[in-house]
Amino acid sequence: MNHEIPSPQSRGNGFTLLELLVAMSITSVLLITLAVIINQTTDGYALSQRAVNHLSQARAFLQLVESELSTRLSETPIVHRSAMLIADESSDQIAFVRTLTNDEQYPEYPGDLATSCYYVAFAEDSDQRILPKLFRKILNPTETQNLMDAGDEADFPEVDPTLDEPVVDSVLCFKATPMYRNLETGNDEPWDKTIEHAPSHIELLIRTLDESFSRRFMNQAEWNRIAISPKKSELQMIRSVSHKISF
Repeated sequence: MNHEIPSPQSRGNGFTLLELLVAMSITSVLLITLAVIINQTTDGYALSQRAVNHLSQARAFLQLVESELSTRLSETPIVHRSAMLIADESSDQIAFVRTLTNDEQYPEYPGDLATSCYYVAFAEDSDQRILPKLFRKILNPTETQNLMDAGDEADFPEVDPTLDEPVVDSVLCFKATPMYRNLETGNDEPWDKTIEHAPSHIELLIRTLDESFSRRFMNQAEWNRIAISPKKSELQMIRSVSHKISF
């Protein structure tokens, strides 16, 4: 029986074990690199999408305030004060009188005036986390008339976060500063009820924490920490939006 010995040329038509191992190693490195790139791209997209969602929420809030301020009655009180919220950080409380739309009429309270009140308070959510939220309270025509009768002595209305409407979650700071044009200096300066000139506009600022990131914070002490000394890795999760609304 004749046994043919493979020639060197015939052995060259296949792959040796070493060549297969090298090819597999290169393929594994390429797949790992591709997975890392895809993961980074996905994380970047998710971060960008959350930023877009935040901007959409903030813009919806700003549009709401701007819409209400567009129907504000001149010569009616603007109640503005700052309240301590998180450690050394304060957030504003603001209330102003406006006209009601047809959809907002109160059958049990005749009248076409209402007062919009905005404030920040800590509240519990469905997951039993304590977090700061921006709330909106609407005073009916009767309550609004009482506020108007108080004039410059009007105080910010009593509020209840368990009953009022939450507008924005995870709020680190909310500023709603009435401003007026100082004719002597030509500059816009903060307004208060002791100034004889009427306010010309309101400067709004809202600073929030990314919603998914905020789930790490369960109580007020943890919110205090990030408000006072956020870590470098946390700064990209804090977002600020500002807006100027003229009367």
